[in-house]
Amino acid sequence: MKCTRKETQLDRLKVENVQIDQVRSFSYLGAAVNGNNTLEEEIRERIVKGIKHSMQIKLFLKASWCPGNPN
Repeated sequence: MKCTRKETQLDRLKVENVQIDQVRSFSYLGAAVNGNNTLEEEIRERIVKGIKHSMQIKLFLKASWCPGNPN
């Protein structure tokens, strides 16, 4: 991956006759890394994960078997 703000072509890389795929972005230790050095994708992923988890917590708290639920 080349980290630059300019639009570039993906290079072909071979190691011992094995083609290595080059990507424009990937996830490393839970963080989104991209070749443009921007955080938009990282922020978007965190918002989506936050919404997903908040919905799961809401469903858990509404469950009839959940301690503290008055139903």
